[in-house]
Amino acid sequence: MGERGAADGRRGQTPEILVVAALVILGAGFFHLVGVGCPIKFVTGVSCPGCGMTRAWLEALQGNLDIALAYHPLFWSVPVVLVLGCVPSLETNRAAQVVLAAFIVAFIALWAWRMAVPHDTAILVDAGVFDDVVNIGVPGWMSLFG
Repeated sequence: MGERGAADGRRGQTPEILVVAALVILGAGFFHLVGVGCPIKFVTGVSCPGCGMTRAWLEALQGNLDIALAYHPLFWSVPVVLVLGCVPSLETNRAAQVVLAAFIVAFIALWAWRMAVPHDTAILVDAGVFDDVVNIGVPGWMSLFG
């Protein structure tokens, strides 16, 4: 395949990334509305690295950035990752790869910290304590049986 064909193949990825992003947003909204919240936490009882992300965005959209940062200090990275994911030459763009790798490391490090110190809401701001952001407990589906 020529150089132009390869570029056309990469350009076709952008709509797929946007579709996946839209499905994730719709799925998060659905789980939030039905009271499940995080499906990983619902099934396993363990908070996922993104736990608090939906609530963070809901607070940020209402202008409550301190509470949003308390729910998930990396909530703001989602649009950055989405934009980087839409870059047609991501495979050859070393800077974008480094930024994406740094976000992955940051998410894992934040998740590990939250697992070790569940009352982590003062990492960036003191917006109060949100006991339900990160924890290890009984899977939510078990409450369905009594």
